[in-house]
Amino acid sequence: MKIDLSKFRDTFFQEAAEHVNNMEAALLGLGEAPADAEVLNSIFRAAHSIKGGSGTFGFDDVMRFTHRLEELLDRMREGKAEASPARIDLLLRSCDMLRSLLSAAEAGSVPPPEAAMLLEDLAVAQREGDFISEAPRRLRTWDPKIHFGGQTSYKIHFAPSPDIFREGMDPLLVLRELAEMGTVEQITADLSNLPALNELQPDTCHLAWALHLISEKEPGEIEDVFAFVENGAHITIEARQRARPVACLREVMQDSIAVDACVGDADVRP
Repeated sequence: MKIDLSKFRDTFFQEAAEHVNNMEAALLGLGEAPADAEVLNSIFRAAHSIKGGSGTFGFDDVMRFTHRLEELLDRMREGKAEASPARIDLLLRSCDMLRSLLSAAEAGSVPPPEAAMLLEDLAVAQREGDFISEAPRRLRTWDPKIHFGGQTSYKIHFAPSPDIFREGMDPLLVLRELAEMGTVEQITADLSNLPALNELQPDTCHLAWALHLISEKEPGEIEDVFAFVENGAHITIEARQRARPVACLREVMQDSIAVDACVGDADVRP
Protein backbone atom coordinates (compact mmCIF):
# COMPACT_ATOMS: atom_id res chain seq x y z
CA MET A 1 0.00 0.00 0.00
CA LYS A 2 1.44 3.33 -1.09
CA ILE A 3 1.34 6.26 1.31
CA ASP A 4 0.24 9.54 -0.23
CA LEU A 5 2.76 12.07 1.08
CA SER A 6 1.19 15.02 -0.72
CA LYS A 7 -1.25 15.67 2.14
CA PHE A 8 1.73 16.16 4.49
CA ARG A 9 3.39 18.79 2.28
CA ASP A 10 1.64 21.74 3.88
CA THR A 11 2.62 20.51 7.32
CA PHE A 12 6.25 20.19 6.21
CA PHE A 13 6.38 23.77 4.89
CA GLN A 14 4.72 25.12 8.06
CA GLU A 15 7.15 23.27 10.32
CA ALA A 16 10.13 24.20 8.13
CA ALA A 17 9.19 27.89 8.39
CA GLU A 18 9.08 27.54 12.18
CA HIS A 19 12.48 25.85 12.20
CA VAL A 20 14.00 28.67 10.13
CA ASN A 21 12.51 31.27 12.51
CA ASN A 22 13.94 29.38 15.50
CA MET A 23 17.34 29.14 13.80
CA GLU A 24 17.34 32.87 13.14
CA ALA A 25 16.37 33.75 16.72
CA ALA A 26 19.05 31.43 18.11
CA LEU A 27 21.69 32.89 15.80
CA LEU A 28 20.87 36.42 16.93
CA GLY A 29 21.35 35.25 20.53
CA LEU A 30 24.55 33.45 19.58
CA GLY A 31 26.17 36.80 18.82
CA GLU A 32 26.09 37.54 22.55
CA ALA A 33 27.34 34.09 23.60
CA PRO A 34 29.22 32.56 20.64
CA ALA A 35 30.57 29.64 22.68
CA ASP A 36 27.14 28.42 23.83
CA ALA A 37 27.15 24.76 22.79
CA GLU A 38 23.43 24.23 23.50
CA VAL A 39 22.46 27.10 21.20
CA LEU A 40 24.60 25.63 18.43
CA ASN A 41 23.01 22.22 19.04
CA SER A 42 19.50 23.69 18.74
CA ILE A 43 20.40 25.39 15.45
CA PHE A 44 21.88 22.14 14.15
CA ARG A 45 18.75 20.17 15.12
CA ALA A 46 16.52 22.65 13.31
CA ALA A 47 18.62 22.42 10.13
CA HIS A 48 18.67 18.62 10.42
CA SER A 49 14.86 18.50 10.66
CA ILE A 50 14.50 20.61 7.51
CA LYS A 51 17.00 18.43 5.66
CA GLY A 52 15.24 15.24 6.65
CA GLY A 53 11.80 16.49 5.64
CA SER A 54 13.01 17.95 2.35
CA GLY A 55 14.65 14.63 1.49
CA THR A 56 11.41 12.77 2.19
CA PHE A 57 9.46 14.98 -0.21
CA GLY A 58 12.18 15.12 -2.86
CA PHE A 59 13.06 18.80 -2.45
CA ASP A 60 16.68 18.22 -3.44
CA ASP A 61 17.65 21.90 -3.55
CA VAL A 62 16.56 22.47 0.05
CA MET A 63 18.22 19.22 1.15
CA ARG A 64 21.52 20.09 -0.53
CA PHE A 65 21.59 23.56 1.03
CA THR A 66 20.73 22.38 4.56
CA HIS A 67 23.31 19.61 4.27
CA ARG A 68 26.01 22.22 3.68
CA LEU A 69 24.60 24.22 6.61
CA GLU A 70 24.88 21.13 8.81
CA GLU A 71 28.52 20.64 7.83
CA LEU A 72 29.44 24.16 8.95
CA LEU A 73 27.39 23.92 12.14
CA ASP A 74 29.06 20.60 12.94
CA ARG A 75 32.50 22.20 12.59
CA MET A 76 31.38 25.02 14.89
CA ARG A 77 30.00 22.56 17.47
CA GLU A 78 33.32 20.70 17.46
CA GLY A 79 35.24 23.94 17.96
CA LYS A 80 37.03 23.52 14.62
CA ALA A 81 35.43 26.68 13.21
CA GLU A 82 34.90 29.68 15.48
CA ALA A 83 31.40 31.10 15.88
CA SER A 84 32.72 34.45 14.68
CA PRO A 85 30.55 37.43 13.69
CA ALA A 86 31.33 36.72 10.01
CA ARG A 87 30.13 33.09 10.30
CA ILE A 88 27.03 34.11 12.26
CA ASP A 89 26.23 36.69 9.58
CA LEU A 90 26.67 34.00 6.92
CA LEU A 91 24.28 31.69 8.77
CA LEU A 92 21.72 34.49 9.09
CA ARG A 93 21.91 35.10 5.35
CA SER A 94 21.53 31.37 4.88
CA CYS A 95 18.27 31.49 6.86
CA ASP A 96 16.95 34.07 4.40
CA MET A 97 18.04 31.85 1.53
CA LEU A 98 16.35 28.83 3.12
CA ARG A 99 13.08 30.76 3.12
CA SER A 100 13.55 31.48 -0.60
CA LEU A 101 14.40 27.84 -1.36
CA LEU A 102 11.38 26.60 0.58
CA SER A 103 9.14 29.06 -1.28
CA ALA A 104 10.57 27.87 -4.60
CA ALA A 105 10.03 24.22 -3.60
CA GLU A 106 6.45 24.92 -2.59
CA ALA A 107 5.72 26.76 -5.84
CA GLY A 108 7.71 24.33 -8.01
CA SER A 109 9.83 27.19 -9.34
CA VAL A 110 13.59 27.56 -9.97
CA PRO A 111 15.65 28.46 -6.88
CA PRO A 112 17.41 31.84 -6.82
CA PRO A 113 20.90 31.75 -8.40
CA GLU A 114 22.38 33.40 -5.30
CA ALA A 115 22.04 30.04 -3.54
CA ALA A 116 25.12 28.77 -5.37
CA MET A 117 27.26 31.60 -4.01
CA LEU A 118 26.10 30.97 -0.46
CA LEU A 119 26.95 27.30 -0.88
CA GLU A 120 30.50 28.33 -1.75
CA ASP A 121 30.77 30.54 1.34
CA LEU A 122 29.35 27.80 3.58
CA ALA A 123 32.07 25.46 2.32
CA VAL A 124 34.88 28.01 2.77
CA ALA A 125 33.63 28.90 6.27
CA GLN A 126 34.34 25.32 7.40
CA ARG A 127 38.07 26.02 7.36
CA GLU A 128 39.83 26.81 10.59
CA GLY A 129 40.87 30.38 11.29
CA ASP A 130 39.27 33.64 10.28
CA PHE A 131 36.52 33.54 7.68
CA ILE A 132 36.07 36.21 5.04
CA SER A 133 33.40 35.85 2.39
CA GLU A 134 35.69 35.71 -0.60
CA ALA A 135 35.08 32.26 -2.07
CA PRO A 136 36.37 31.76 -5.62
CA ARG A 137 33.46 32.47 -7.95
CA ARG A 138 34.10 29.55 -10.24
CA LEU A 139 31.19 27.30 -9.32
CA ARG A 140 28.39 26.83 -11.81
CA THR A 141 25.15 28.77 -11.57
CA TRP A 142 22.66 26.88 -9.41
CA ASP A 143 20.81 24.57 -11.73
CA PRO A 144 18.55 21.86 -10.31
CA LYS A 145 17.78 20.44 -13.75
CA ILE A 146 19.64 17.45 -15.19
CA HIS A 147 20.50 18.17 -18.81
CA PHE A 148 22.29 15.02 -19.84
CA GLY A 149 19.14 12.89 -19.81
CA GLY A 150 20.92 9.78 -18.54
CA GLN A 151 23.47 8.50 -16.10
CA THR A 152 27.18 9.11 -16.36
CA SER A 153 29.94 6.78 -15.23
CA TYR A 154 32.76 8.70 -13.55
CA LYS A 155 36.21 7.39 -12.73
CA ILE A 156 37.72 9.79 -10.21
CA HIS A 157 41.17 9.94 -8.66
CA PHE A 158 41.56 12.39 -5.80
CA ALA A 159 44.97 13.06 -4.29
CA PRO A 160 44.54 15.94 -1.81
CA SER A 161 47.26 18.42 -1.06
CA PRO A 162 49.60 17.13 1.67
CA ASP A 163 48.72 20.35 3.53
CA ILE A 164 44.94 19.85 3.45
CA PHE A 165 44.71 19.14 7.21
CA ARG A 166 46.82 22.18 8.05
CA GLU A 167 44.44 24.26 5.93
CA GLY A 168 41.52 23.13 8.09
CA MET A 169 39.86 20.95 5.45
CA ASP A 170 38.77 17.32 5.62
CA PRO A 171 39.04 15.17 2.45
CA LEU A 172 36.35 12.83 3.82
CA LEU A 173 33.81 15.64 3.42
CA VAL A 174 34.58 15.60 -0.32
CA LEU A 175 34.09 11.83 -0.51
CA ARG A 176 30.81 12.06 1.39
CA GLU A 177 29.49 14.76 -0.92
CA LEU A 178 30.40 12.66 -3.96
CA ALA A 179 28.53 9.70 -2.44
CA GLU A 180 25.42 11.86 -2.14
CA MET A 181 25.53 12.70 -5.86
CA GLY A 182 24.93 9.16 -7.04
CA THR A 183 26.01 5.58 -6.41
CA VAL A 184 29.62 4.80 -5.53
CA GLU A 185 30.19 1.38 -7.06
CA GLN A 186 33.78 1.11 -5.89
CA ILE A 187 36.22 3.10 -3.80
CA THR A 188 39.80 2.23 -2.89
CA ALA A 189 42.46 4.02 -0.92
CA ASP A 190 45.67 4.75 -2.83
CA LEU A 191 48.54 4.02 -0.44
CA SER A 192 51.33 4.54 -2.95
CA ASN A 193 52.59 7.71 -1.22
CA LEU A 194 52.34 6.34 2.30
CA PRO A 195 55.79 6.64 3.94
CA ALA A 196 57.37 4.31 6.48
CA LEU A 197 55.84 4.41 9.95
CA ASN A 198 58.71 6.39 11.46
CA GLU A 199 58.29 9.04 8.73
CA LEU A 200 54.54 9.59 9.15
CA GLN A 201 53.45 13.15 9.95
CA PRO A 202 50.03 13.36 11.67
CA ASP A 203 49.16 16.69 10.05
CA THR A 204 50.15 15.61 6.54
CA CYS A 205 47.82 13.80 4.16
CA HIS A 206 49.59 10.89 2.49
CA LEU A 207 46.50 9.17 1.09
CA ALA A 208 44.62 9.39 -2.19
CA TRP A 209 41.39 7.77 -3.33
CA ALA A 210 40.11 6.20 -6.54
CA LEU A 211 36.38 5.76 -6.98
CA HIS A 212 33.81 4.77 -9.57
CA LEU A 213 30.67 6.91 -9.36
CA ILE A 214 27.40 6.49 -11.27
CA SER A 215 25.44 9.74 -11.28
CA GLU A 216 22.90 11.82 -13.17
CA LYS A 217 24.93 14.92 -12.35
CA GLU A 218 26.80 16.82 -15.04
CA PRO A 219 30.62 16.75 -15.15
CA GLY A 220 30.74 20.36 -14.02
CA GLU A 221 28.72 19.56 -10.93
CA ILE A 222 31.05 16.71 -10.03
CA GLU A 223 34.02 19.02 -10.52
CA ASP A 224 32.44 21.66 -8.26
CA VAL A 225 32.77 19.30 -5.30
CA PHE A 226 36.54 19.81 -5.45
CA ALA A 227 36.42 23.61 -5.77
CA PHE A 228 37.81 24.28 -2.30
CA VAL A 229 40.46 21.55 -2.12
CA GLU A 230 42.14 22.06 -5.49
CA ASN A 231 45.20 23.94 -4.25
CA GLY A 232 48.10 21.52 -4.31
CA ALA A 233 45.82 18.59 -5.17
CA HIS A 234 45.87 16.27 -8.17
CA ILE A 235 42.37 15.46 -9.42
CA THR A 236 41.32 13.54 -12.51
CA ILE A 237 37.72 12.94 -13.56
CA GLU A 238 36.97 10.67 -16.49
CA ALA A 239 33.34 10.76 -17.61
CA ARG A 240 31.57 8.31 -19.88
CA GLN A 241 27.94 8.92 -20.79
CA ARG A 242 25.42 6.10 -20.42
CA ALA A 243 21.90 5.86 -21.92
CA ARG A 244 22.21 9.25 -23.60
CA PRO A 245 19.30 10.30 -25.83
CA VAL A 246 20.17 11.57 -29.31
CA ALA A 247 18.25 14.77 -28.62
CA CYS A 248 20.76 15.64 -25.88
CA LEU A 249 23.86 15.16 -28.04
CA ARG A 250 24.31 18.81 -28.98
CA GLU A 251 23.98 19.93 -25.36
CA VAL A 252 26.40 17.25 -24.19
CA MET A 253 28.99 18.46 -26.70
CA GLN A 254 28.54 22.05 -25.54
CA ASP A 255 28.96 21.00 -21.91
CA SER A 256 32.07 18.98 -22.78
CA ILE A 257 33.63 22.07 -24.38
CA ALA A 258 32.79 24.13 -21.30
CA VAL A 259 34.30 21.51 -18.99
CA ASP A 260 37.51 21.35 -21.02
CA ALA A 261 37.87 25.10 -20.60
CA CYS A 262 37.52 24.89 -16.82
CA VAL A 263 40.05 26.78 -14.70
CA GLY A 264 41.96 24.77 -12.10
CA ASP A 265 43.95 21.62 -11.66
CA ALA A 266 41.08 19.25 -12.35
CA ASP A 267 41.48 17.26 -15.55
CA VAL A 268 38.08 16.26 -16.98
CA ARG A 269 38.05 13.84 -19.88
CA PRO A 270 34.73 13.13 -21.60
